[in-house]
Amino acid sequence: MRFDDLLRFLTASRGSSISVGRGGSAGMAMLACRLIEAGRPVVVLAANVEQRLELASLAHLFTPHISKEESNPTCAVWEQPFIALPSPRPGVLNRADSALRMGGLFAVHSAERAFGLLTGVDNLLLKAPPRNFFAHNSLSVKVNDELAQDFLISMAADWGYARTPMVTQPGEFAVRGDILDIFAPGYSHPLRMEFFGDSVEQIRLFDVSTQRSVGVRDDVTLIPPSHLLMGAEQIEAAQEYWRRLTRTGAISETLAAHLEAEARRNSLPPTLMPGLYYEQASSLFAWLPSNTIFICPSFDELNNGVETIREVWSCAALKHGETQNDGLIQPPELVLSSFGIGKELAGRTRVFFEELPVEGGGRQRDCHRRCFPDRFAGTAVT
Repeated sequence: MRFDDLLRFLTASRGSSISVGRGGSAGMAMLACRLIEAGRPVVVLAANVEQRLELASLAHLFTPHISKEESNPTCAVWEQPFIALPSPRPGVLNRADSALRMGGLFAVHSAERAFGLLTGVDNLLLKAPPRNFFAHNSLSVKVNDELAQDFLISMAADWGYARTPMVTQPGEFAVRGDILDIFAPGYSHPLRMEFFGDSVEQIRLFDVSTQRSVGVRDDVTLIPPSHLLMGAEQIEAAQEYWRRLTRTGAISETLAAHLEAEARRNSLPPTLMPGLYYEQASSLFAWLPSNTIFICPSFDELNNGVETIREVWSCAALKHGETQNDGLIQPPELVLSSFGIGKELAGRTRVFFEELPVEGGGRQRDCHRRCFPDRFAGTAVT
């Protein structure tokens, strides 16, 4: 099957599974670009961080107009065709990393055209914030809007932004008279909003090191820098959730008390995952359009990645439990989705990039014209 034939097959299919033997990351990136041009949203799954970075570089290479668009310092993530969704590691998720994830999720949430999501296998397993998270937690701000500066300051605090003397990294905001600086997810530079009374007079983006403007915008969209909303209503809901988890034995009373104390001080750690903060935590699949096409590494790489991720989170919880009795131990069953990836992928169109066997016992990596039905059809990836 030629590349154009494969493209036509995929754009016309719903829920099909096919394996192809084509040139690794380059083939995956090229197919993603062509599918986006054809109007289909795409998820490109990388086997590891190195491959995700390689796929991003190749996607830009194959679509130079996208590279030019992304070089614009005022362009938001959700205004670009390709979205990167980084993967958290157990115990390693700082404010900047969290902001990157939130920007990626909002880009998927607000997409009005076909897009390419570049991510790792682990994001298919890890629980995400509730699907309606951004329904009440995003704000469009335009020049000349009647909007009180105090309202934005209060909102930023409830959303988990840290107030600092000077903004240096995502998730921070600073106030100087009629000027509000805020480093919001989705933007490569912090935003500077100048007010005249209760009116937004100007919105600029500026360089952190020089404080000089790098561009202006007529409108911006603000979202939380973390899934950990710190408003009184959400904290109360989280506390009730922890009490229910304690009653069912899902978490210890010690952990529940520790989390409640941190919540009262507005100092919950950024490493706290959505599954331990929201009873209605979702999965990444819930955020994606039903006609999304998944471009995957080989079935073995996908399956091995799933097993590795489950082992990593289980070992992290076990190791933490052995060394700290009152620390943040996050049970894997609350962090990871209970559904197998195979079950979630079953109704989605998916392509596996396989190494095909050749005569003589070797492996064939560049079979540019061959493809064959997915030999793993019906096999659940768990």
